[in-house]
Amino acid sequence: MIGWVIRSTTRCKISRCFPKNQLCSESIQIRGILSNAVLNRLSAMEERREQIMQEMNSSGRTPVELSTEFSLSNNALTLFAQRQELKEEEQSVKELLKDSSGDKDMKEECLGELRRVSSEMEILDSKIVDAVLPKETDD
Repeated sequence: MIGWVIRSTTRCKISRCFPKNQLCSESIQIRGILSNAVLNRLSAMEERREQIMQEMNSSGRTPVELSTEFSLSNNALTLFAQRQELKEEEQSVKELLKDSSGDKDMKEECLGELRRVSSEMEILDSKIVDAVLPKETDD
């Protein structure tokens, strides 16, 4: 697809989401809609966002094109950071569920929380995919 940046060994620079200097596919296990292509695109967007910030800081002005590109990449990266927070919440609830083997009420509450988190992650996954897709210039 035009506009997709796919690198099989992309070093991830999404500082809030991945440990530095680790491959995306090794640093997070994502099932479902977020493929390695999406993760690679997010990584490329992070790199480009950093370049734009450097350009804006060095020139002292912000051309409209850079501002638009920065906004689009920032949106996708913010959504991904929100997804990562939900993933961490999911892990915490799973650990709590495992520890609450004898408490029926706690188990039900944990299962309900897992359903909520899963539903929110599905919504975010869809928004992330939309955010990383190349935009038409007429949009």
